[in-house]
Amino acid sequence: MNRFRNDIQKHTQWILLAGTFISSASILVVRVQPYLTAGIILTIALVCALAYEHKLARIQAQTLFENTVDGIITLDGQSIIRAFNPAAEKMFGYRAEEVVGKNVTQLMPDEFIEKHKNALSRYLRTSEKRIIGTLVEVTGLKSDGKEFPIELGIAEFKLGGNQLFSGNIRDITERKKIEKELETLSQTDGLTGIYNRRSFDLILEKEWNRASRDMQPLSLILIDIDFFKKYNDTYGHVQGDECLKTVARGLCDSLNRAGDFVARYGGEEFVAVLPTTDSEHARKITEMIRHTVLDLQIAHSENDVSPHLTISLGVATIKKTRNRQSASLVEAADKALYEAKQNGRNQTVSTLI
Repeated sequence: MNRFRNDIQKHTQWILLAGTFISSASILVVRVQPYLTAGIILTIALVCALAYEHKLARIQAQTLFENTVDGIITLDGQSIIRAFNPAAEKMFGYRAEEVVGKNVTQLMPDEFIEKHKNALSRYLRTSEKRIIGTLVEVTGLKSDGKEFPIELGIAEFKLGGNQLFSGNIRDITERKKIEKELETLSQTDGLTGIYNRRSFDLILEKEWNRASRDMQPLSLILIDIDFFKKYNDTYGHVQGDECLKTVARGLCDSLNRAGDFVARYGGEEFVAVLPTTDSEHARKITEMIRHTVLDLQIAHSENDVSPHLTISLGVATIKKTRNRQSASLVEAADKALYEAKQNGRNQTVSTLI
């Protein structure tokens, strides 16, 4: 535990994470931030034990501190590391003696170093607390150069006019992995494995704004499987699900340009977004999609227009999106799709708005 000690103005103190403490003789004041974590509670126990020379409590607190899963790092006002606990050693891959006395920027990716310096300088100059007393997510740098996400809580210590800062650090790599998996699940259609309606709504707004900014055309295709209810009634819902999966794969194979996007719109309907695509090219792509599905040769004995599965498509293109809503493009494509179905299905109808 000697590596965690700091001799400041002839007082040997344990520099740990709590809130703010002021020590003078036998008087100890501790102010704790509202987000108590295990590391902070352990700190309070250790500081209090040392202040009142309670040997048993000191031993217990020391044991707990040494075994906490959260990293605890203490810095001075020049960003020099003054304390580095075993959990931090394991997390960053450094031994305490390798980093104590060195700048904390050693534990940061290059893009964060300047931000850290500016933030510390601003705080020491203005005392404006932006992240002190809160939890933030940042990126750490291991000894092998590997970056990893961490959750950081910062507290300030004031002792004899000196400012010290401690960080309670938690590796959130697994949590971020789970969050990413959940995000993927929330954006993906459970049956077909392609994007879902929620993802489409987000992508459409993104591409609509981009088209407005760059003054580029934007096209949208609505796709409907012809007589799909009859298909389900004839071949069963299990085979109907397989049919939807096959069509989805065919659509993805057809739309392979960078930026093209396809999603399941609902039921037997699909939707595609074609950025920077004018009406002429959008129609060609739409016809290519129609032929791709036809070439799948999926038997459909109840299809009134072909012995195989077919699709109807409505494509709409807009040249100027400013001062208009993205819903207008969807409505135009929907009307074009309706016209394609009314005209006999297995065809494309395009419109320019």
